[in-house]
Amino acid sequence: MKTPSTELFDLIKSLGAGEANEFIRNCNLDKSQKEADYLLLFKAYLNSKVLDETKIRGSLKIKNFKRVKHYLQSTLLSFLATREGYSIEKEIVNMISVGNLLMDRSLFLQALNIF
Repeated sequence: MKTPSTELFDLIKSLGAGEANEFIRNCNLDKSQKEADYLLLFKAYLNSKVLDETKIRGSLKIKNFKRVKHYLQSTLLSFLATREGYSIEKEIVNMISVGNLLMDRSLFLQALNIF
């Protein structure tokens, strides 16, 4: 029998209370009447002490559970990427990307100035 992966559960449990609330607020920006399945799953994981996917799956009755779980993980990772603060390493990577883009457009002098 295949055991469920705990990666998403561990990621959600690593969030601080402020981060979790901000993620929920960001997900609710569309002001839809019905709460999205991935947000229901997020809250269920957040409120669980231990991972019991069969219990969560039974209580939420989400169709395409694996798809919703995958969407939650990608949405959460995108959210966390936007929270990353300034770092010199990130700026260097961005400048290299810009330099490569300029070289692709045959703007070698501008690229040389960046490098």
